[in-house]
Order: sequence, then C-alpha cells, then structure tokens
Amino acid sequence: MDLGMITISGTLILLVVVPLTLMQLQKRKKEQALLNALKSLSKQHHCSLTHYDLTSDFAIGIDQVAKALFFYKNTAHENRSKHIALKDYSDCKISEERQNTKNTTLGDITALSLTLTPRDNSITPEYINFYNSDENYQLNGEIDLIKKWNGLLVSTIK
Repeated sequence: MDLGMITISGTLILLVVVPLTLMQLQKRKKEQALLNALKSLSKQHHCSLTHYDLTSDFAIGIDQVAKALFFYKNTAHENRSKHIALKDYSDCKISEERQNTKNTTLGDITALSLTLTPRDNSITPEYINFYNSDENYQLNGEIDLIKKWNGLLVSTIK
C-alpha cells in the first residue's frame, strides 16, 4: 500500500470513530447527570434507591424499604421531579393513549404512563409519564420499562 491510501483510510476511520465516541461520551454524561439528580432527590427525603432505571430523558427509582418512588424528567423546557409515598396508594396500572387511524382500530401510541390510584378518594391519582409523542418522536424501550415498573410498584404497594 502506498502512503496516500493509508492516509485516506486513516482519515475515514477517524471520521467515523471520533463522532461515535463523542456521542457515547455525551450519552454517559447525560445519564450520570440524571442519576445524580435522582439520588439527590432521594437523599432529600432520607431514602436510598434500591432499584432505578435511566432513559435518555428521565430517571426513575424506588426505595422499597421506605416505599417511596422518585421520578426525575429532564425536558427541553423544564426539569420535573416527583417524590411519591407509595403507602398512600392502593394500585398501579399502565395507561396508554393511542391515535386512531382510518385503517386500524388500534393506532400509534401517543402517550404511556403509570397511574397510581390513591387509597383515599380525596387525593388525586398520580401519573408518571414514560412517553409522550410530543416530546419524543418514537418509543425506545419504554414499553418494556413501564411493564417492569408496573410490576415492581404493584408488588411494593401490596
């Protein structure tokens, strides 16, 4: 091989590897920031996380001993955090909204959330939004994640 071909090959490899590496580092930095915010929220309420999950724009965690749920969502417009005392709730269900299309009765999912039903009817139900089509263009593992957390919350509540 001559020097020109080696230079071109090296340049092409760098043009592919460097952006991918930078994107991966940026993703890890964002996930670490979400985890730090979630841990900080749990410490404010004197809890420690026994389980947690991170996505590209939110973090969810639970302290099963204290029966406390923590949720932190980072959107373009604001940062939202929630602390929910699970002892005040009797059930958890998955809620989904769909946009009906002309061709099928089941349309595309436009929203996914967990709905916590309170024990006392004077308390309003709590909603934890996992996906909204206005904020994210497509689902990216939220269906599996919401099923996991629904099971975890149901077992913790009861």
